[in-house]
Amino acid sequence: MNTPFICEMAIALSEIEQIGDISQSIACRRMNQSFGLWYNNRDTGDRVERSDDPVMPHYYSIDIEFTKDKITAGFVKKTYDAIFETGFPFKSGYWFNEHMPLKNIIRVNQDKLKKGFRLGFRQHVKHNYKQILLDTDLFSEMRVFWAYYESKICLAIIVPEDDILVKNTSYIPVEENGWTITDLGEYYKNSTLWENKICPIIDMARNIWNTELPSMIQSGRELYHGGHFIMELDEGGLLCINPFCMVKAHLYERFKDRLNSSFTVEELCNDGFLIIDTSKIEKPRN
Repeated sequence: MNTPFICEMAIALSEIEQIGDISQSIACRRMNQSFGLWYNNRDTGDRVERSDDPVMPHYYSIDIEFTKDKITAGFVKKTYDAIFETGFPFKSGYWFNEHMPLKNIIRVNQDKLKKGFRLGFRQHVKHNYKQILLDTDLFSEMRVFWAYYESKICLAIIVPEDDILVKNTSYIPVEENGWTITDLGEYYKNSTLWENKICPIIDMARNIWNTELPSMIQSGRELYHGGHFIMELDEGGLLCINPFCMVKAHLYERFKDRLNSSFTVEELCNDGFLIIDTSKIEKPRN
């Protein structure tokens, strides 16, 4: 299970504690749909997830891991700048912070990371790390947020899966009690990513790696191939390469024998390697 999924589930649970009875049903529905079902009315064809209710899409994510000793002066700004420099500039704050200036977002997040802040289960999400939106025409939404864990820090960059994954035209949904049910796990199983969408993200990740701040970068989907922390990899977990990851040499040496001919490897600075599974990338169709 990847980082954004865990964070969004926690937010949905927090909302159930914080909001009124009418909105609770929306929060519960959003949480339930995170498990991967689309529902379509047989008569109208309407898909529930695309209704007027504020239901979250499923997200594709880039998970960037840092060790806590990297939280020095300017850490957040340097990381954000590495993102902005690659054609994804700051658009606005997000979720209770839409009008907050970037310099204030940087200051708040830097201070929270330095203090090791973790949102309490009953705390409102407005007290969490400040999220930002990036300005891009490639995706309907591109969002960035921090998470602080017991041993590591993570930065997640997420986009809706619909915006980047190639649709599975061979999938046949199930008809049940007047509804058409689409299992997103099966719908996107073994799916590929559009080359023109993923390559700019890989370039962004490379620029972030060049700051020499991250210890690992992985990519994955909400329903499949969730990322693992380095300590979990040390205990036998698998790298999340969907379609790329960036790791230090000691991890590359451990996993390199499992890479087949579809993988390419590029040596990076900071004792790193970029691994790309080319079988998961598809060129745009004419």
